[in-house]
Amino acid sequence: MQRGAGRRALLWITLGCLLFGLLEAGAPLEHVLRNLRDRARQHAASGQIVVVGIDDRTVDAVMEWPLQRRYYARLVDRLNVLGARRIFIDLNFTTRSTPGDDRLLADAMRRSRAIIVLPSGFYVDPATRERREFAPAAMFRPYAQVANINASFDAEGVVHRLPFVMRNGTEVHPSFSALLAGRTGGGGRVYPIDYSIRLASVPVVSADAVMTGSSAAGDVAGKDIVIGLTSLRLGSNFMVPNVGLTSGIFLHVMGAETLLSGISSEVPWFVPFALAVLVVCVGLFVRRRLLRVVGYVLVTIGATALPFFLDAHLIFTEIIPTLVFLGAVGTYALWSQYRTAFRQRAVVNVVSGLPNLNALRAVAGEPDVALVAARVRNFPEVSASLPADKERALVEQIARRLALGSGGATIYQGDEGIFAWLMPCETVSFTSDQFDALHALFRNPVAIGDRHVDLAITFGLASDPDLSPFNRLGGALMAADAAAEAGLHWKLHEPAQQSDSAWRLSLLGRLDAAIDSGEIWVAYQPKIDLASGRIVGGEALVRWSHPEKGPISPVDFIPMAEQQNRIGKLTYHVMETAIRAAAAINGHGMEFGIAVNLSARLLDDPVLVERVAELLADHGLAPRLLTLEITETAALSDGSQAIAVLNALREVGVGLSIDDYGTGFSNLENLRTIPATEIKIDRSFIDAIDHSRSDAVMVRSTIQMAHSLGQTVVAEGVERAETLRALRVMRCDMVQGYLTGRPMKFAALSRMLLTERRRTAA
Repeated sequence: MQRGAGRRALLWITLGCLLFGLLEAGAPLEHVLRNLRDRARQHAASGQIVVVGIDDRTVDAVMEWPLQRRYYARLVDRLNVLGARRIFIDLNFTTRSTPGDDRLLADAMRRSRAIIVLPSGFYVDPATRERREFAPAAMFRPYAQVANINASFDAEGVVHRLPFVMRNGTEVHPSFSALLAGRTGGGGRVYPIDYSIRLASVPVVSADAVMTGSSAAGDVAGKDIVIGLTSLRLGSNFMVPNVGLTSGIFLHVMGAETLLSGISSEVPWFVPFALAVLVVCVGLFVRRRLLRVVGYVLVTIGATALPFFLDAHLIFTEIIPTLVFLGAVGTYALWSQYRTAFRQRAVVNVVSGLPNLNALRAVAGEPDVALVAARVRNFPEVSASLPADKERALVEQIARRLALGSGGATIYQGDEGIFAWLMPCETVSFTSDQFDALHALFRNPVAIGDRHVDLAITFGLASDPDLSPFNRLGGALMAADAAAEAGLHWKLHEPAQQSDSAWRLSLLGRLDAAIDSGEIWVAYQPKIDLASGRIVGGEALVRWSHPEKGPISPVDFIPMAEQQNRIGKLTYHVMETAIRAAAAINGHGMEFGIAVNLSARLLDDPVLVERVAELLADHGLAPRLLTLEITETAALSDGSQAIAVLNALREVGVGLSIDDYGTGFSNLENLRTIPATEIKIDRSFIDAIDHSRSDAVMVRSTIQMAHSLGQTVVAEGVERAETLRALRVMRCDMVQGYLTGRPMKFAALSRMLLTERRRTAA
């Protein structure tokens, strides 16, 4: 990269990545990488801490819930008989129960040889937002130590850190985990939990097994015991990375097991970030490009490998801001190289050697210069009929004739028979005669070898002084097209039409840049499972937010992209973004499927199946969680070829949905032919099922027919509660629509899923 531009770019990249880190925008990906590292170095727990669980077996044996305190008194006595070292009880004994039960429990604690530890903590009242503290009832305090059980969640509902101590009113109590591990000197600090400890290796004994004597003394003797809920149906459940939903008692055990291995700590993300910035800045002063590249590669490898080394020593750090910075620097360097090389070769047509339209783009605008565009209308047909080595001769013949009428101006060549040149505005008054003369020149066929070819050509002129020469090209070409439609030799473009026309003409040309710049983004509309009422997936919907025009409707650009065979990059961009999003959600223990619309044009893409499989593998998403939606007409448009491609996608494991079902010529034979796993009934039928008998019959019969074929049914466009009730009666599988969730950004979808998960766990 050039040093001046490189320094400015580095400054902006650094500031952008610094903001990225401060906003914790990379937290989801950071957690994914941390989980992968934890999996790679999983190891067993110490075995010194034993969980005595109030599990389903215990509740079923006692046949009551909550358990009376006399049960816990007998449990404490039994653990003492078995030789427990310390007994931590993760149950709330803050209030009185019956006097007899309270006395029995207090007496058991008093005579216990093992140290008893009871929980304290606080919660925030959801109604008043006041902090409410709790601690063991006074009758138990003389016989027990007190430890805090509070933990802080991140936005994804996962606990990553635990405190050493916590203030409770006027008292300061050690945390459960710190007291378990004998590490109570941490002050007000927190420590990260090492989730590479294999949770399944923590010894767990049912409380009923202890009470009935089926648990041997060796399971308990000389060990620290933690009594708490282990039944998921009794609540107090939390998400544990790489495990899923787990009883909260295991958070304290995992924290204690971490501290038994040593004091874990964290290095702030900006430390490796600052080191990476320093190395890159030093690289700007290295003259030899090879040394800069080698240094960059080594730093990138080091930044990637550093967390593995630190994790093994219980030192945890966040590396995503650093990797984003290094990725941005590398991307900018590659882009700068490409741009330099492109500029060197992108201003000349590779076939003819004439300046191309990129060269015209670089021409400075002058108010007294007009632009002429010539369109050879049958150029594609003529060039396609010639041998490959004869196309240059064709262009040379055209350019030679145009030069006769351009006054020696430079001729610029575009694609598909487009040519342009500039002319002084004072000569416009002679344009009619000039274009007539040029048109007359093309009445004679051009000679290409021993062949004589007739060319059809029209001209357009644009002279708007407010536009650059290149920006006048759109108007000049429109004028040339209008001349052809009117049977004229040439036509002048009206400047008043330029704004909207130029925009529409260049819409597809902006599409790729919009994808690269982030103007194209993906919205997600939730899909709701009617049986459970839970979000089980979503549909990925493309959106275009233009910085000047604002939101551009998909209706305005998707059909054009399909007609001009420009739909591929857009579809794969949406597909990869959606797969990445679904993989992130599934990475947190929730099964979430994603649906993506597939254009009929892509059924002719020879790499479609391979590309879909690669995207799924790259982001670690199970194929069954991706559904490709295609209309019935598109699936049958190319006969056996399209069906073969769809069958290949099914072999990969991807689901296939017939979109907009009911709007085409739907019949049972088509459903048997298309290897679909899902039918999506069009909104035009769904909205009227509660008051239109014919629509209700059609929807009901479609659901029954699809179920008989082993297919699921999705109703789209559900906007009213009456419609939802009718679909539930008809036993529809899934719904989507404004009633259950509008299309939203990924962050909003994540919040909705988190809220649902907390509500389900409560």
